[in-house]
Amino acid sequence: ARLQYVDRGLRGKRNYGDFYPSLNAAWQVQEKLLVRASYAETITRPQLSNIVPSATATDPTAAGTGTITVSNTALKPWSSRSYDVACEYYFDQPGIISLGVFRKDLRDFFGSVRLPGTPALLAEYGFDESYSNYDIITLQNVGDARVSGVEFEYRQTLTFLPAWARGVSIFANGTSLHLEGASMANFSGFIRQTTNWGVSVSRP
Repeated sequence: ARLQYVDRGLRGKRNYGDFYPSLNAAWQVQEKLLVRASYAETITRPQLSNIVPSATATDPTAAGTGTITVSNTALKPWSSRSYDVACEYYFDQPGIISLGVFRKDLRDFFGSVRLPGTPALLAEYGFDESYSNYDIITLQNVGDARVSGVEFEYRQTLTFLPAWARGVSIFANGTSLHLEGASMANFSGFIRQTTNWGVSVSRP
């Protein structure tokens, strides 16, 4: 097996290491009023399938321009700095209402790029000139982004209900986000606004 020839066989190795501090603080302004603040630095590593050496070409008989999808072994993890501040008020009857703001600064975010198959690029990935009319698709670190937003929560136990209806609570929460970043960044699955509400029952 060690002597077997592997077409376009490649090896890749990456190491990630740094210092990622975090800080969380809470201040009890009054008996029922609490202010929370936090700061954190984190990283998100790329998926293994995006950095393991690989190259896949579409069927050359397919209509339109053919594509070669290659992994990027040099893809770096994206990092973030997060800031959160929230204010919480607790009711005499079991319940809470809170409002928070947050911001996340992202660096080296991932984005999909499509490049023409130049002779130099084709040779780098082990393809000959017969693929000169193909485009090369890969992931790159495309730049910075920022996500900021507001979140709200309300939860209350309805203690005024008769005994047969005890344990009923109502809740509502919502989040609104604002996104800024490079146009090539991959923000698929990004949801700008979410709202949840409902009624719950907790009984012995």
